[in-house]
Amino acid sequence: MIPVPSDLKKFAFLFPVPLYLVGGYVRDALSGRISDDYDICSSLPAEKVASLLSGTPYVISLIKKDTGTVAIACHGTEWQYTAFRTDRYEGGHTPAATYPTDIEGDARRRDFKANAVYYDIKNDKIVDPLGGVKDIENRILSTTRSPKEVFSEDGLRLMRLARQAAETGFSVHPDTLAGARENAEKIDEIAPERIRVELERILLAPVPSVGLKLLHEEGVLARILPELDVACGLPQRKDYHRYDVFGHILSTVDAADKSIVTAALFHDIGKPVCYLKNGNYHGHDEVGAELCKEVMRRLRYCNKEIEETVRLVRRHMFDLAGNARENTVRLFVQKNADVLDKLCFLMDADMIGCGYVKSGRSPVSLRLIATYEEMKREKVPFSVKDLLVRGNDIPEDVLPVSERTKALNGLLAACAQKGSPLTTKEKQLQYIIHNSKGR
Repeated sequence: MIPVPSDLKKFAFLFPVPLYLVGGYVRDALSGRISDDYDICSSLPAEKVASLLSGTPYVISLIKKDTGTVAIACHGTEWQYTAFRTDRYEGGHTPAATYPTDIEGDARRRDFKANAVYYDIKNDKIVDPLGGVKDIENRILSTTRSPKEVFSEDGLRLMRLARQAAETGFSVHPDTLAGARENAEKIDEIAPERIRVELERILLAPVPSVGLKLLHEEGVLARILPELDVACGLPQRKDYHRYDVFGHILSTVDAADKSIVTAALFHDIGKPVCYLKNGNYHGHDEVGAELCKEVMRRLRYCNKEIEETVRLVRRHMFDLAGNARENTVRLFVQKNADVLDKLCFLMDADMIGCGYVKSGRSPVSLRLIATYEEMKREKVPFSVKDLLVRGNDIPEDVLPVSERTKALNGLLAACAQKGSPLTTKEKQLQYIIHNSKGR
């Protein structure tokens, strides 16, 4: 009934009790989707499973005794095994676990009924303790117990609800959504790193806007990203934008290449501040870049990703009117060559996110790409290391070491100019010598 890798089938027959696939893999298989997220479980404790695997090709890479979880690898594939358990939350979000032998007790500890459907691998049958199959057929997410109980136990489930709706396209049961709203403050108890991981997964979903809208409806977005939540209802010129600021951001994220979804989310984060301060959106790219940096630091993004995303947000409005001079464009391309593909993706998504076209490349990105290709043909250097002159080529009596970096950067900019004659090492060195006179 459900496709199972051959290694996992063989693994199931090592068990003296039924071994089950559960969670997202079963849900996705029953709704016609493919998943590689293998969660397996049975009534056997983790220690017993470890003893079963002696002398087999199955390797245990991790045992978590507190949750009864074992990571098992075979031929490059890893599965997460968990013994049936019930969780008791006593403050915090690391539950105390007990280990019943009945499947219904295990099902009730899970978040949503659609994730509490089990597939008995050996006997090729579905086990559905809580009616999750019906939810899958109806494409709906509802909680395994009362919504208040489920969300009050673990605030991260508020984000998981939004993420799973975005991943599956399932709607949310009205009672479940109401329960999420009532417990929105529980997200305040969750570490920023865990919030970021769920946010990243929402952004990588097929339709991220579904999850982002749900976060707004739950009242969670106002707590984790208030800078974005306030964009809801902010008006924009109808001749440029079909949506308000929040709707435009969501549409841009949906249109964005997956390599730049974070930048798409934050690209107009400066608009609410500018509007409330000035009544317009002028300068929102610069304001947004600084806000983006603050927010990403708060959510514990790595410095490299922060730096790149901030650059994209800061530059996404370049030459929107299409009237920049040729040399201005060439210099911009040179300075941003390392992120030019991503910047053009963001500009394209921003255009599509306005709501009047459904696909295509923006005029700005087309001009930037054409300029970049032209500069490559001309062998224009894009960084100091591409120059023919090195710092140690400059005589000490011409420039001291402390001033050479600045001089090389000046040379680099000069090389970007259309028709620049600085195409040999000798000419580049002469340029530096000439421009250093009188210093």
